[in-house]
Amino acid sequence: MSSCSPKTTVCIIGAGWFGLVTAKTYLQIDPTIALTILESSSSLGGTWNRSRVHPYLLAQQRYGAYEFADLPIPTDDVSDLKTAFIPSEILHACMQTYAEKFGVADKVRFNTTVTGVEKDGDGWAVWIGDKRERFDKLIMATGLTSTPVIPEIPREGFTAEVFHTANMGEKYEWLVSDKVSRVAIYGGGKSAQDAVYLCVKHGKQVDWIIRPDSVGNGAEPLYPTTLLGKTGNGAMSSRFAAAQQPSLDLLDNWSYWFFHSGKSRLGSWIHWTWWGYICKKMVDFAGYDKSENMKKLKPQVTKHGGFWASLPASLANQPTFIPLLHAGDLITVHRATITHLSSNNIFLSPSSPPLQTDALILATGYHPTCTIPSPAIPPTTASTAALDARAEAEVLRLFPRLKQAPTLYKIPSTQPFRLYNRIVPPEMIERGDRSFAFVGAVRGVGTAICAEATALWAAAWLSGNLEVGLSREEMEWDVAMRNAFSRKRYAVSGAAGTCVLYEYLPMVDHMLRQLGVEHRRKRDKGRMGEFMEPYFPRDYRGWWRSGYRGERGLVQNEFWDGDVRIHK
Repeated sequence: MSSCSPKTTVCIIGAGWFGLVTAKTYLQIDPTIALTILESSSSLGGTWNRSRVHPYLLAQQRYGAYEFADLPIPTDDVSDLKTAFIPSEILHACMQTYAEKFGVADKVRFNTTVTGVEKDGDGWAVWIGDKRERFDKLIMATGLTSTPVIPEIPREGFTAEVFHTANMGEKYEWLVSDKVSRVAIYGGGKSAQDAVYLCVKHGKQVDWIIRPDSVGNGAEPLYPTTLLGKTGNGAMSSRFAAAQQPSLDLLDNWSYWFFHSGKSRLGSWIHWTWWGYICKKMVDFAGYDKSENMKKLKPQVTKHGGFWASLPASLANQPTFIPLLHAGDLITVHRATITHLSSNNIFLSPSSPPLQTDALILATGYHPTCTIPSPAIPPTTASTAALDARAEAEVLRLFPRLKQAPTLYKIPSTQPFRLYNRIVPPEMIERGDRSFAFVGAVRGVGTAICAEATALWAAAWLSGNLEVGLSREEMEWDVAMRNAFSRKRYAVSGAAGTCVLYEYLPMVDHMLRQLGVEHRRKRDKGRMGEFMEPYFPRDYRGWWRSGYRGERGLVQNEFWDGDVRIHK
């Protein structure tokens, strides 16, 4: 690029995990860009921003499993790395350090809410209220936990504080103070569990309200943090673990034919018997039949429930939480719907005496989609509906086990993302429009690793260093297949086509092969090590040096210990 050429202007909406990794990666590929990151919150971090984190909130991953490939979280003060989960405040601090170290922090504009985007010639117009700004490239990094679900509950002079778990960090000091003695928590997910635990540990009396199965999906299952001596990452993040799961990216692997195709009776029996044993261990851990509270939390599906993962699952990462639930001294679980609020009373259906409270915490989750209209989520047409139906039939043909998936759940009506590799709309790839990408349209335990691969793929595409080589029809079929697989495989969790809970490692391999980057990161461990050992973000450290087939030759960059070599 000549010195007189105008800089390419790039806008990233969202300063969460995917947004920060993509910003850093794009700057490494092309340090000449003029980068702007728009963040609606007052701090970076996304799920782990300052308004959400507090001392009692832990990630569901242990140290080493949830960190940046190029910036490990210090563990000098961690007494036992095998049992410690990462505190949310540590994650927030790590993200801040990462943004500063790699020259991203000064590119963020906080308290900036984007209200709309629209195509503007070769670039994009981004609306911030009534103000319009133009950029050459637009990257949506709003993720899947940006917009809280706020239920419409009639109120009449309700005097108690009401807030969503997205604001737990802001409300923390008040919540744990002597001003609060009773708390009601509405919702059955992990955020509800975290809120219950926080309040009980501070001596609050807690009414935990979860809608009945007739109108909702119940509580998320509580699973052990270790199983057969393996941690969650150890049990889910190896190639051995991936082989035990159906995956569209392993159709040419021996494991597909043996375990998942239905063509080997022995393989199907081994697979289903093994998972039956594992899932029984997972369910027995919580002791759902041992107390009144836990009976009300029992999942609708217990047999093979861990395999189906129809609802997002929760690891019991606070060791005393389940004993506190069983004891019931400070926690009462209600299976009911809140009908209305009045004075400091909460009224329920089925009818019961009103609950008095000082605070109502809405642990009602987030809209699993992007609320800013964009090409990532086009409206469903007759042709796409027909394509989806064909894809669903093909998924069930390839994976006959999925025909047995539980049907008890209430599946949310969600407009699916339609993105090739969950990053770029096929029609934009077809016409060579390198102005748009969406990063973070994935849900699962492999956030850190998925972010590294997604960021590299997106930045390579946007900067002109990647050719896809597929027709629009081929890409649209791939999108339809992955969306259908997500829906049939994960039910509620996969409704928007974003869930890659168990099969994220083969998906990452697929993207890296397209980029020409070596995806087998443990070859120094031998074949057995490559197959059996769990993968961590650190395994992708320095992957630029392994080769990346781009078109810009050698790119110098001030953020890396050496050169980033991009070669043909």
